[in-house]
Amino acid sequence: MEQKQIFKGVFGLHRSAFESGFNALAALQDQDEHVMNDFLEKAAWVPQEGKDAIIEWFGVCRMGRRVVKDAVNDGYKKVEAFLISGIKVQ
Repeated sequence: MEQKQIFKGVFGLHRSAFESGFNALAALQDQDEHVMNDFLEKAAWVPQEGKDAIIEWFGVCRMGRRVVKDAVNDGYKKVEAFLISGIKVQ
């Protein structure tokens, strides 16, 4: 039983570290997007197709970030279910 408690503590620490790191990277990406949007507004020499491609790319990055976050959260939920029930989760 003690091993299970130790694992729960390590799991909680890992989850907190992931959340902190993920949130920091997400904030960095959001700030990068904001700076790039400001730049694109002032860059008359960049063609509209280029601006549209960059804006679309940022949207793809946000979507990918959500997919990764959802997948990791799903994994955490499965581990928590395993820890609570003690039954193998597939």
